[in-house]
Amino acid sequence: MDTVSAEHFLLDQFPIKHRPSIPTTLKTAYSSAGLLISQEPILQVPSAEDNRGRIISWAVDLAIERLIKTGQWPFDCQWKEFAQPTGRYLEVRLSHSVLSVSQVSNPRKQPRNVVYRENGRLNNEPFFDFDDFRKEREVQGLPHFLLVHGHQELT
Repeated sequence: MDTVSAEHFLLDQFPIKHRPSIPTTLKTAYSSAGLLISQEPILQVPSAEDNRGRIISWAVDLAIERLIKTGQWPFDCQWKEFAQPTGRYLEVRLSHSVLSVSQVSNPRKQPRNVVYRENGRLNNEPFFDFDDFRKEREVQGLPHFLLVHGHQELT
């Protein structure tokens, strides 16, 4: 069985020609969220200011969804419920993997644990190379990519 490097797999799943749209899309989403917040007094109370990141996250989700629905990205997407139905997240279906989007305050740290993200990490991990574990080494789900962006500000 031939192995493929993670870099080559990412290039296959998310070609470079689609990547230049990411910074512009994120900047526009952050700007739209900022404009909405500045124009709505209800979003300017301290409790809303503390949750500014949620509005930014929703703006980014909408922007990514629009990239797909307008044909700028050749992928499919769907809204999936969290394991404990407290909300939904946008799952972007690439040809042989999935991509989700998360805000993070530190891009070197994994976002908070949620079941779909944890399952995605497990799908990416190799198992020990023992014959007894052959069945466990089989891919049980699709590999998972995570597109991360800033928390309160786009940096």
